[in-house]
Amino acid sequence: MKIKKSPLILKDYFVLDFQYTFHQPTEEINREEVFDSYLIDFDFMTKTDEDGETLLFTKIGINFSEKPTVGYSILVESLTVLDVNSEFKLAPKEKGDLIYFSGLSMAINNLRHFIANMTSYSPMGKYTLPSVDLNAIHQEKMKELEKEKNLKKKKK
Repeated sequence: MKIKKSPLILKDYFVLDFQYTFHQPTEEINREEVFDSYLIDFDFMTKTDEDGETLLFTKIGINFSEKPTVGYSILVESLTVLDVNSEFKLAPKEKGDLIYFSGLSMAINNLRHFIANMTSYSPMGKYTLPSVDLNAIHQEKMKELEKEKNLKKKKK
């Protein structure tokens, strides 16, 4: 089967910050149960640079709180640089959907691989970020942005 290229171009990916702590268990644990219990906090934002490229900033905290459970506490901030091939004529909504869904999926996949690679050398073994519901993340982000917009209107 021949692959059809997407108009979305993944130009680069950078890890901007990485924090890792291992919290030694004091008793026998079930690794999978511990991993499944981790609270995962995720956020993202986009910005267009002067070249028209989209900068997609992501931040993920895994078991990263004041009182983490045993195992890993991880924080990763990253930057994904995206562009849209100019040969494709896309409406603004189509371009936005590409970035918010395909681009965000690429960024999360890069985070997943980075975290799996870094934890593969750790005492409890590789941690794999679970599958993510992009629609739920997108809806939550839209609510957050609407709330911020309304707060700004009230301040004026």
